[in-house]
Amino acid sequence: WYQRRVRGSAINIKMQQLKIEYKFNITNELEQCLIFSTNQLNPQAFLIYFPGDVQTWHRDMEKEEFEFNNFKEYSFECTSNLLQSRFPQFASLIVIPTTFTEECHSEYEVLLDPGKGVASCFQIFINLKNKLQESNYDVCLDCPIYLLGFSKGCLVLNHFLAEIASLQLWIKNNKNFEILDWQLENFTDIPDNEPSMIITQSKTLIEQNLTLNIQNCFNFFNRIEQIHWIDGHRFPTSEIVIENVKNFIINNVNNNHHHHNKNNIKFHLHGTPRQLKHKSRQWIRDEFDQFLNLLNLNQLIVNVNFYFEEFPASFYKHFEILKVFIIN
Repeated sequence: WYQRRVRGSAINIKMQQLKIEYKFNITNELEQCLIFSTNQLNPQAFLIYFPGDVQTWHRDMEKEEFEFNNFKEYSFECTSNLLQSRFPQFASLIVIPTTFTEECHSEYEVLLDPGKGVASCFQIFINLKNKLQESNYDVCLDCPIYLLGFSKGCLVLNHFLAEIASLQLWIKNNKNFEILDWQLENFTDIPDNEPSMIITQSKTLIEQNLTLNIQNCFNFFNRIEQIHWIDGHRFPTSEIVIENVKNFIINNVNNNHHHHNKNNIKFHLHGTPRQLKHKSRQWIRDEFDQFLNLLNLNQLIVNVNFYFEEFPASFYKHFEILKVFIIN
């Protein structure tokens, strides 16, 4: 049963699914659109999902002229429904890319802006809680957070790790603050036309925003229990980034008594032949193996799952992983 409060009184409503689509200004120039869904008043966890390329609004994906209209079952709205049907015990939030190029190439912009990514995601979370409260929806989001990146959406996860590692290193050394790059320079042969090559790079944070960003970033990451890379095409390869993520986790577990993160952050890697056996993009498997190796070397909790190994590399199976990937 769903309980909605109206003028101080409580009205019981049978709760099948609460679904909210809304937007707010994440900057003066950009709007952030979101789709929130839950079947529970007190969900066991809160899934925050970052979509990949091709995924967009259903009204656009079902158009005959849309190049990938045969993937319309993975539109933002359908993916929200899919997550809710597969994981009814959780609440979910689809974070819509702020802009698109060539109709279906997603751009996250602020979430990939050095020094602003994690803090912006924290602001999205706070904005959602305020939205629910203003609408008199008594849904409790005081639960663990699971981050899910699919395909290009994994770039957001990579950048978040780089920011947390950078903050951890800054606290330790108290020197000029710069965002680390999650890409190890010249690690593997990646073509110059790969757009994600230019994503992080080092930039100095604005001094006046430093304290606020640190607190927001730590507040947000203190709630995270699981991070899932779902058939991504880029992975962190920087040793210093993963080492400082480990240091953040150790310090957090030792110093923070918040119950959500008592069992550490668990890293989950999900892959299909589309990415990990792609003959013309060997860097994907190289980076995957490097990331997995760094997680293991730093004794972080990692779980690896491969899907559709008996099938050839397929764009269809790349999307179908959304129907089968595992959340423990």
